[in-house]
Amino acid sequence: YREVQDKLTAAKLGEALEVESKSERFSLIEPPDAPIAPIKPNRPAILVLGFVLAIASGVGMGALLEAADGRIYGSQQIFRLTGAPPLVVVPPIRTRADAWRARGKVLAWLIGIIALAAAALAIVNVNVMPIDVLWAVVLQKLTAFLQAGA
Repeated sequence: YREVQDKLTAAKLGEALEVESKSERFSLIEPPDAPIAPIKPNRPAILVLGFVLAIASGVGMGALLEAADGRIYGSQQIFRLTGAPPLVVVPPIRTRADAWRARGKVLAWLIGIIALAAAALAIVNVNVMPIDVLWAVVLQKLTAFLQAGA
């Protein structure tokens, strides 16, 4: 009897606590939906804006350097500056060091182009679609285009 009485007392106490804390209770009716795609930041817009600003800054820097360059190149500039043609024009003398420097520039350009292409492919792979899927889509469209033309 005592055991049943203790259980009844504990149940009444629990019921009283439940009645009193009713307003503090939070019940979830419908769970929130996970977003399908992020709304901020707009990554394609940032990518396009960065590309446009990079091109614009490169062109602007080139124009600024060209305007600030006070050197004279060629006999035509001498004629425009002085009003008289030069007496003698010395042709450029090429040395082995000049040839190696020219090869180094070509090599640097090639490495830069390859690195830029690799970076562009990595960006496309991460942000747009995997490269293998992109390649399959390009081949499919090219095949459809060639078959439509034939």
